[in-house]
Amino acid sequence: MKRHGTIQIASKLRLARELAARGKTQAEICKELGISVMTFHRWRKMVPEPSAATPETPTAPVLDASERSSTKTEDELLDENRRLKRIITDLLLDKMKLEELIEAQSLGRKRN
Repeated sequence: MKRHGTIQIASKLRLARELAARGKTQAEICKELGISVMTFHRWRKMVPEPSAATPETPTAPVLDASERSSTKTEDELLDENRRLKRIITDLLLDKMKLEELIEAQSLGRKRN
């Protein structure tokens, strides 16, 4: 799945407004941007439309205080990802050891 950054989203929405002003349909706009119609609608809800008085600049979604405090920083997410990968690796190693032990026991039974 492709993830777009806030600046990319804002620039694609700006391009979408320009294409709409030229008379392109929503389906044509989404095809040209390389996104689905649902993604286009989600982005439009997330990023407020610029007013005519303010110059167009990429804007990040506005988070209230509760949303800001509940989101994790990128470093925290990377640390958690490393920790989870380490746990998975340990579990896979344990599984392999158990499988080898079971195989060795079953081979011992077959010989007797």
